[in-house]
Amino acid sequence: MTVQQPSQLVRETARYIASLQDAQVSVDPEACKRAASFLHNTLHGQKYTLQSISSSWCNANGLHPPRPSAQALKWIFTVDTLNFCFWTGSGEEPFTVLYKNKNYTGYWALCAAINRAIDEQIPITEPQFMKTVDLQTLLHIFRSATSTQIPLIHERVQVLNEAGRVLIDEFNSSVQTLVDRANGNAQAMMQLVISNFSSYNDSMLAEPALFRNFKQVDDISESNDLPPARLCFFKRAQILVADIWACFASEKAIVFRDISLLTMFADYRVPQILAWLGAIEYSDSLMALLKSEEELDSGCRTEIEIRGCSIHAVELIRKELESLQEENNSKDSDTVVINSVLTDFLLWDYATAHKKKLAEIPVHHVKSIYY
Repeated sequence: MTVQQPSQLVRETARYIASLQDAQVSVDPEACKRAASFLHNTLHGQKYTLQSISSSWCNANGLHPPRPSAQALKWIFTVDTLNFCFWTGSGEEPFTVLYKNKNYTGYWALCAAINRAIDEQIPITEPQFMKTVDLQTLLHIFRSATSTQIPLIHERVQVLNEAGRVLIDEFNSSVQTLVDRANGNAQAMMQLVISNFSSYNDSMLAEPALFRNFKQVDDISESNDLPPARLCFFKRAQILVADIWACFASEKAIVFRDISLLTMFADYRVPQILAWLGAIEYSDSLMALLKSEEELDSGCRTEIEIRGCSIHAVELIRKELESLQEENNSKDSDTVVINSVLTDFLLWDYATAHKKKLAEIPVHHVKSIYY
């Protein structure tokens, strides 16, 4: 029996969800084409090369590792293991990390906290430390410049403990061993991560009740009338592979030959810009719900629709970007063909750089260890 690739499972999940009629979230194919043109224009003729990808990723915001190295690989694994749930309600101060006289929030607060810990000689990226770190130590590492501590702190202790234990027991205490076992295959890397680290297994059983009273749109669905057995998103597993690829792209020290198979990373920031661009559309009732900032239950139908439609929309945008790239004769031997990873990076970077412009579109709020 053929085992499906993890990213293909994500695509099938997204395609099925996007095919449901009478849902609260839908994908607009024509708006996806316009979104692709918008993103293409923001590049201003810039071409992606392995060197430019690595240069852009390394030292991003002054917080990513400055260059590919063994320590950078451990840093990436640690950060992506903890890369989830930074949001707070509108009436609360955000979780904020003061590092080198500058305040950081969101994902960048995580990066700053890890760097601060390393500066303080705390071995946060070492498997033995991860395995045994306790609540008080992690509270110190993630101490906030505001009264708001990092969300899901107890879950972060559990996630780190598991990560350290698995690295020690299964991968010779080495992230490099984990990467080596994938043998340059992004899908194999994802499968190793998903199978061994439960916090990366961002999937759920496709409960029939979730799809009751829904019909499929025939021109989108490429499968039968039944939902997949599991709904797979694998956000952090994919971004772990993507971050390693981006960091090491220029040196080709770690090469994932099939990086183009990855999908976008279904979080809460990219859906916001997709909705702003019109690529995905929310029903009036859902828009009102999101504007109320009511917290959604992890795994609820609304969350599933937002994530699934976002992935499918980015697939359509990526295909159109590929066409635009070809039309503009961007076929130099060193030019990287646009893929879903780069499309996600483009969307996320624009969304985080233009938060005020996008503020009219609410983000969905879910407490989850998966994103």
